[in-house]
Amino acid sequence: MIDSSFTDTFGGFRGDVPGNWHHGDDVFAPLGTPSLSPTATSELFNLSGLNWSPSGAMSTPRAGTTLTVLADGTVLVLGGVNVSTDAFSPVASGELFNPAARAWAPTTSLNAPRAFHTTTLLPNGDVLITGGLDAAGNPVATSEVYRGPPVQKTTPVLTWPTPAAIAHATPLGSGQLNATANVPGTFTYSPPAGTLLAAGSEKLTATFVPADTVHYTTGIATVTLTVTP
Repeated sequence: MIDSSFTDTFGGFRGDVPGNWHHGDDVFAPLGTPSLSPTATSELFNLSGLNWSPSGAMSTPRAGTTLTVLADGTVLVLGGVNVSTDAFSPVASGELFNPAARAWAPTTSLNAPRAFHTTTLLPNGDVLITGGLDAAGNPVATSEVYRGPPVQKTTPVLTWPTPAAIAHATPLGSGQLNATANVPGTFTYSPPAGTLLAAGSEKLTATFVPADTVHYTTGIATVTLTVTP
């Protein structure tokens, strides 16, 4: 079960407008705008077929809301305005869209109603909600954190062929320290380049730190180098 609790930490005032998001080949249509009547309907735009198709309706009409694709592929909608009147009417409720079922389901509500806020997906899978306007139409100083599903990191594929033997007193170089990875990142070797090894069998270690640490883990590879007398 997902822990969808909230925390309250922000300290400055902000009132922002929402954005929209896409997932895979499907693009989610904006759920209403400030100048139009809020709606509960949603549609999917297929990038392959270049066409729109209806998806499930939310339980609450919303405008001035946000959409955030979570780590498990579901889409989170939070807050927004639900009444098309002159009175400002933000809501606190949240819903999750399941792309496979093409349906919405309720999820944990905000601590307080807000609309025209911003949401940011954090590296650990949580969602930061900041600013917006409250029920009185005033800028909101608080922030909240939605506890989303954790990001499932992938282990990079490291390739490091066993190097040819080298003679004693030959410094380590690119001929031995030549590991590669299937994603961008940086290798650190132990022993480092320039090291003179004693004769015998020596273990070399490469530690790989990916450029994208949100979706990939650190990797380690080892090889054995023969150093001849």
